Amino acid sequence: MKSLIWKLGLFFLVLLFGAGQLGGCSCSPPTEVTSLVLIDDTHQNIDTSIANYYPALISTLRGMGYGVKFVSEVGLAPSVPTYSIVILAAPLQPYSNSDIQALSNFVNSGGKLIMMGESDFPIAHVNDVLNNLSSELGAGITFDTNTIYDDENTYETPGWIETSRFVTHPTTNGLSSLVYFGTCSLSLQGPATPIVYAEDSAHPEVFPREGLNTSKGNSVSIGIEASETKTIIVDGGIILSAVANIGNGKVIAIGDTNIFSDVGDHDYIYVRDNLKFFKNIVNW
Repeated sequence: MKSLIWKLGLFFLVLLFGAGQLGGCSCSPPTEVTSLVLIDDTHQNIDTSIANYYPALISTLRGMGYGVKFVSEVGLAPSVPTYSIVILAAPLQPYSNSDIQALSNFVNSGGKLIMMGESDFPIAHVNDVLNNLSSELGAGITFDTNTIYDDENTYETPGWIETSRFVTHPTTNGLSSLVYFGTCSLSLQGPATPIVYAEDSAHPEVFPREGLNTSKGNSVSIGIEASETKTIIVDGGIILSAVANIGNGKVIAIGDTNIFSDVGDHDYIYVRDNLKFFKNIVNW
């Protein structure tokens, strides 16, 4: 009798296990959150909510084991090792002195700061806030006041430019091509080094506005030294993305906010190797 009861019990256990497997039950644990990424959404960053602008970016981060927080939820005071990465996308509202100090402490302590600027068209001086922050950090990176066009290496329109010119670096490992969807160029000095260049056929255009220093916008392409810039890297052409090591941390600068977005009908992050580029940056 006991043998029969034991066999029946074993039979029901097998049935329960099989039902769980066949019924779609996932017995694997969820991805463990090992660190947090902080995304700024409080400095007039873009013309819609960050969550709606970067859903695939946020989903990718979570799939890689990161939790995602927003400055509107927790404030701008990231600390290592709780936070690994801070993302700033084209802020128009200046950062306070305490914000800048917090970001400086974060980077110097080993954090990674991703700064995404924007084409000067149609918003004048869109990169002023990031340039001020970069200067305070000593990153040696200036987001130029221009828009880069390429009539030959274009993705649908000359303002959406494609490039395969990469510097050997962990962030560009395995890339074949990237597309920038309305980008400015970068001027570099000090600790900064380029990682992505535009193709030779690319050129900057500056949209003159009252009080705009147009020579600075052209500095990368024609070698004019911009004001407040000691040494501009012009060898190799127009710089679209760059990196800098500061203290124990890292700064990544990209001239375009759309490169990792998927807003509306435009899945920019899935074009060419843009998604891989983002993953490389996260893993660097």
